[in-house]
Amino acid sequence: VPANTRYNYPLPDDLVLDNSISALKSFALAYKEKQLNFFLAIGFYRPHIPWIFPEKFLEYYPLDDMDYPSNPHASAEIPDIALADFAEMMKYDDISALNLTGDHQMLMPYTNTKMLRRAYYASVTYVDHLVGQLLEAVRDEGVEDDTIIAMWGDHGFLLGEHAQWAKHSLFELATRIPMMVRIPGITDLGIVTKHVVELIDLYPTLAEAAGLPPVPKCPPHSRNTRTCTEGRSFLQLFKNPHSDNWTDIALSEQGRFNADTAESVVGQSMRTDSYRYTEWPQW
Repeated sequence: VPANTRYNYPLPDDLVLDNSISALKSFALAYKEKQLNFFLAIGFYRPHIPWIFPEKFLEYYPLDDMDYPSNPHASAEIPDIALADFAEMMKYDDISALNLTGDHQMLMPYTNTKMLRRAYYASVTYVDHLVGQLLEAVRDEGVEDDTIIAMWGDHGFLLGEHAQWAKHSLFELATRIPMMVRIPGITDLGIVTKHVVELIDLYPTLAEAAGLPPVPKCPPHSRNTRTCTEGRSFLQLFKNPHSDNWTDIALSEQGRFNADTAESVVGQSMRTDSYRYTEWPQW
């Protein structure tokens, strides 16, 4: 976009918010007038790369106050296959110009690391601001007490920890996500559990919370199955966050191509309540 006109174009996530509120108003009206239930899925792009956001959000994170990773080096004991080349970031000219090496210590310069972490934090705060406006709209439309709300991220992000950046790994920070669910009448006073749940658990959980029939488990070959899940409803944890009737296991996978052996591998990682175990077997 030409420099003299670029400010006439709103950021994509601002457009997502505007369209979401418009859709919400229509759904809320139909719910109140005709008792038509609704489901609205909204996806904000940030804090995905590139970190573009209104400049005012940098004010919350002065560069001099920015933190630096407590573990910025990759241990020599970590196998090469477990480390990513963060090509997603290297495609930007200012990052590729740093000429980072391809060994265990692809260290970003100290100042660049703090600048990038600052931009990520500002992007998160920007989205937090948008989510706040969306939640205000739910309240303003008068459906707050009748609407289940779930908010989550699709992956974590490394910001220089283990000399790594972005999401393409199986380290804890790349696989752990935020997940919050509000169910009127159940979570009003706040509930926190330390049990381990997975993203695939969210679908059957929301279905049960909404009073829908249980989602059937997927068969071994589910390509032609119309509706099924491999997840578990964790609605019981809202009623008893310290329940003993829950298995603390979450699984993650990450594909990789081993250039040395010309083989594809798929890292498989299991998180329990106490440990993470990861293997990188040949695919």
